[in-house]
Amino acid sequence: MAQAAGQTPTDLEVRTQAGGVVRWPLKVVVFNAHGGRRLETIVALLRDHPVLRQAAVLMLCEADRGLARSNRRHVAAEIAGALEMSYAYGPEFSLRPETAETAAPCVGNALLSRAPLTGVELLALPGRDAMMRSFGMVGTPKGLIAKVVVEGLAVRLGVAHLDSRWSPTGRELQMRVFLESFAGGGPAIIGGDWNTTTANFERPDWLPRLAAHLLLDPRRLRRPERYEPLFRRLGERGFHMRGANARLKPTFTPSALVPSFLRPKLDWLAARGLRPLPGSAAAVPARGRWGSRRISDHDFVVCSFEPPA
Repeated sequence: MAQAAGQTPTDLEVRTQAGGVVRWPLKVVVFNAHGGRRLETIVALLRDHPVLRQAAVLMLCEADRGLARSNRRHVAAEIAGALEMSYAYGPEFSLRPETAETAAPCVGNALLSRAPLTGVELLALPGRDAMMRSFGMVGTPKGLIAKVVVEGLAVRLGVAHLDSRWSPTGRELQMRVFLESFAGGGPAIIGGDWNTTTANFERPDWLPRLAAHLLLDPRRLRRPERYEPLFRRLGERGFHMRGANARLKPTFTPSALVPSFLRPKLDWLAARGLRPLPGSAAAVPARGRWGSRRISDHDFVVCSFEPPA
């Protein structure tokens, strides 16, 4: 279990938008922003798309702050400002160690809410992080956790971006550590890009092995629950997936040339003590209009939740 060398960015940010409230049903959107390079289009979709608009909670993965690829913008803060939402931002990986004078350019996760966020925590996760080291970044994966009150009921929220270059066993370990912060029960919603590729990237022969597995189970990439033990960990903590995610819908498009049945389902929502609103789970393509260039290689994942019966 290796972690990236160097200083880990730790400057957790929390900003509150005064006067915000949220009500049932609670619409939650998960999105890997791929840095956030097309920020205006992201905001326009979240504001105007018939499925995404009026989301009460946004869970962002891979949101840049100060990196050149996103024009050195603070992606989470600007989305929150445009949509008049409170936010918490937790850096994961930075290009250089931060100092007392300046925050390091970094990438991380964010929680945005129309009501104030309280009890915000940034939890370090184990990780292999081979991709981030190859980009010259230092840090470690982290889970971001907070609480929001919905019509008098406290709901815990969490977002995590699990390791894309590890293995199902490695991602299970990351999820187990993340879920330790959700011990004790109570209503909760967690989500993120969990990179459920079903592949073991620690093996040099991962690609031919995955291809052979797909011959036996062509739906494997869109139905990874059998092959990723992190889902079992979720069940042990009382989290359920059924009804919260669009069935057999892939959420990752590495290229338009990749056929739909080879696109994996990587982005998820899970709930405990809450009921998914029937028919509200969806995966929304990450593009401004049909045929336009994608704003991320991940789609938006959305579901609305109701309080316990």
